[in-house]
Amino acid sequence: MTAAPEYRTAPAAGASPTSAQLALWMEEQTGQGPSNSGYLAVTLLGEVGVEDVRAAALDVVRRHEPLRTVFRLTAEGELRLFVLPADEVFVFGVVREDCLAGAEPEAVLQWVSLHERPRHWDLAVEGPIRFALLRHGRARCSVVFSVHHSGFDGRSKFVVAEDFTRHLKRIRAGATEPVLPLAGAVPREADGATTAAAVRHWTRALPDLAQPLVLPSTTSRAGRRVVSSPPRTLAPRDVSRLHELAHRHGVTTFTALVAALGLQLAAYGNRVVPLGVAADISDPDTSGIAGVQINVVPALLTVDPDAAGTELLAAAGAAVADLRRFRRVPFADLTRALPGTGTGQVLTQLGLSFPRAPKDLDLAVPGLDPRWQFFTENTAGTFGRTLQVRALWPHCEIRLDHQGAATGSRGAELFLDHFQQAVARLSATPRAKVSAFGLPPATTRRTRAPLRACERVDLAAMLRLRTVLAPDTPALVHGRETLTNADLAWRLLRPDAAGGSATRALTAPLAELIATDPERTRSLWSSALCLTTALTSGEATRWIGDPGFEALIEAVAAWQREAVFLLGEGPAGPGREPAVRLCGPGAAAHAAVHWAGADGAAPARPDCCTPREVVVPFDQLRHGVAPPVWHRTPGNTLGSYYRAADGQPLAWVLLPAQPVHPPRLTALPGVRLCVLDAGGRELPTSVPGLLAHRAGAKSPPTLTGDLGRVTSDGVVEHLGRAGRRWIRHQGFIDVPLVERALSAHPSVLEARLELRDSPRGPSAVATVRLRERSGRTDAGELRARLRRSIPGQGLPGRIDITTEPLPPGAG
Repeated sequence: MTAAPEYRTAPAAGASPTSAQLALWMEEQTGQGPSNSGYLAVTLLGEVGVEDVRAAALDVVRRHEPLRTVFRLTAEGELRLFVLPADEVFVFGVVREDCLAGAEPEAVLQWVSLHERPRHWDLAVEGPIRFALLRHGRARCSVVFSVHHSGFDGRSKFVVAEDFTRHLKRIRAGATEPVLPLAGAVPREADGATTAAAVRHWTRALPDLAQPLVLPSTTSRAGRRVVSSPPRTLAPRDVSRLHELAHRHGVTTFTALVAALGLQLAAYGNRVVPLGVAADISDPDTSGIAGVQINVVPALLTVDPDAAGTELLAAAGAAVADLRRFRRVPFADLTRALPGTGTGQVLTQLGLSFPRAPKDLDLAVPGLDPRWQFFTENTAGTFGRTLQVRALWPHCEIRLDHQGAATGSRGAELFLDHFQQAVARLSATPRAKVSAFGLPPATTRRTRAPLRACERVDLAAMLRLRTVLAPDTPALVHGRETLTNADLAWRLLRPDAAGGSATRALTAPLAELIATDPERTRSLWSSALCLTTALTSGEATRWIGDPGFEALIEAVAAWQREAVFLLGEGPAGPGREPAVRLCGPGAAAHAAVHWAGADGAAPARPDCCTPREVVVPFDQLRHGVAPPVWHRTPGNTLGSYYRAADGQPLAWVLLPAQPVHPPRLTALPGVRLCVLDAGGRELPTSVPGLLAHRAGAKSPPTLTGDLGRVTSDGVVEHLGRAGRRWIRHQGFIDVPLVERALSAHPSVLEARLELRDSPRGPSAVATVRLRERSGRTDAGELRARLRRSIPGQGLPGRIDITTEPLPPGAG
């Protein structure tokens, strides 16, 4: 039995973890939040021994004390840093990962995604680095350095790469001298005067940051997990122009990139931009030591729409000067000293990373061709979004690392598209006004007029006329069978002669024709229009569940590439409206057309089929938030109308089953919905703004008082009331999202979220009205439900339960 290893604490100044390390350790223990890991890799082309690679990697761990430091609780319950022998924390594996020559980076990424990224870090026994040798084929292998940011920063990748190269060369040359260990470095901090100046600076700026940055965003289920978008390359011509522009105005290229980012954010409607940077705070005598010598440094960029691009460069220069001035002010000390709560999230919404390898970096190995990958995926959750820029002039790669729930993959792609356009615009016309830079406005999907019973044609009279004028003209081709106008009229007017079912005789061949021959369908579209109108008018319920009818409607919807609304006639009586059925790409193959009263009663389900989409009309819909009965309906629910302030119907409302997704608006025929910034300019796709409507292409927009955004497929999403979407408390809380998520609980009738004063300061309080006899539903159960789809900083501070109706103006 071996004795337990003796641990010694790290040097006194590093005996306790920093606040950033403590946060990373807690996230790793709870399994919540981003994984805070990354990797770098090198592909070695040439003959190299496995033991040589292993020895070089072990020497790297031996040399750098932070790479063999672990986190452990003492007997008193205090978290401390312990330095272990290299052999105890060293992890090295050898795996076979065959790939074609030249495809090694893709093979590395695939292996990391499948095997390394899902792997948990046990920070009590593992250091912040582990190694794997991937053997691709003869004289081809890759070494993967997987790292955790609790003890490894972006600067360290170049330190470790150079040390690994040095040790590998020494081992291959037969040298056996021992490695000289380097103790962990303690970064130098700013003095009290500089820290006080930073606190005063941000205290003045915080009142202007009551709302989060306006950025492209799409709904995602990725939670707080950090996702890296695929990298893309800026146009070399634009990069060269930007480099020359910075040189002419006496600023750095990094400053010019900040100005281009400000130009892009101004096009979204932002005027005051908090921008963060993970700054290197190492000193010349500690820069060669791996570990954590990084500090989060925020800066404030003020963008004037009437300023020229050259003036924006000056504003960016002032922001970069603040970065340099305050770079040694510990971020934890800054946020603790600032008034209010949630300032950490306010200052870390958007980060900019501009890593550059040292000019004298020596990575050559005699007899080998090493190819390093430094610009790799990074899951550090320091910022909500981080724009990564890697410059090898005149080539420049960009990537967006983002927390999935905040941005979504499509939102990240749009952000990079817009940044490319901003760089091109600033580099080409630097003297133009900031307001002159416009991004392509979002395009909303146009809705065709639904088929209504009152608009139907006399199909029988039309077919008789066609039979007289052109009886032998082919109307439909179904397999080997050709139906002439006379055949079509005979089968429709005498369904019993066609085997007892007109839909089986008519809709099946028409559906097949639409799917297989769209060009021919165009000439027959009037026939299909008349046919569907006849089948859905008056006697619509006769065709519910018929496979031929369902196939026809789905085929027509797919051919049009948009949703099709079909209205039928409901039973007469007060409070009754025609019911609606929605078909289209992604809709259920079998859905129901049925009727329900406008009093909020739960809709009855027909026996003929099990619908995935249940559609009911109701008048209680307000601002896209429906009564819980429709939230509990399986699948999506289509409400009656989204109305303007004067009561004019503007759109149908589709309520997704998942409360994390906002309601979707489909404009009525003749209405165009759009999303504007505060200046009245239409915003690009996925950028939230003020929701407005137009009666025509040239008519001025009219604001609805709500917020919205247009998705990439042209659908408008409703994001809540203007001025009431966000509450800042421990972070930014999405008010409509929380209210939707609470209302989705089967015991909840309604929910409101508001900011209330308390003896300890303002607090975000959710008031929930429960149904009578709701069982044992309590605040703990509701909070646990919220945590499934909302990060901790987006949760209310308290949940109050009541059975009394909430005041009309609550919240």
